Amino acid sequence: MALPKRLEDLIVKVGGYTRSLRARVLAVLVLVAMASSLWSVSRTYGGWEAFALNFGTEMIGAVATYVLLELFIGGRERRETRKTELIVQLGSTVKDVAIAAAEELKRHGWVFDGSLEGANLNGANLPGTDLKCANL
Repeated sequence: MALPKRLEDLIVKVGGYTRSLRARVLAVLVLVAMASSLWSVSRTYGGWEAFALNFGTEMIGAVATYVLLELFIGGRERRETRKTELIVQLGSTVKDVAIAAAEELKRHGWVFDGSLEGANLNGANLPGTDLKCANL
């Protein structure tokens, strides 16, 4: 079952944005680490040894920050991917697949938040599934 064009375009846009965001965050962290280390060298008499020490320390901090941001951004991306998969499964003609998807979507609150707007549910096999108050 194909995704609605609007939803597909949104997924591509979000995916491209998060990839470019990661690259920008990494570039900024490296530039800040280099600038801080060079400033430190200019202010001290340690020379390149001080630069190497400061740059190493700065890079450790930059990597730790990047990993934490990646966990945050990646977690959000995984949730959006899972939501999209469930919306596709909700439109399934296979009863067990569609009902399981509906239950998981309800558990996450995605049935009520507008995530299903524009979803193609033609032919969905959802007998006995309570979708009252669903935001379709």
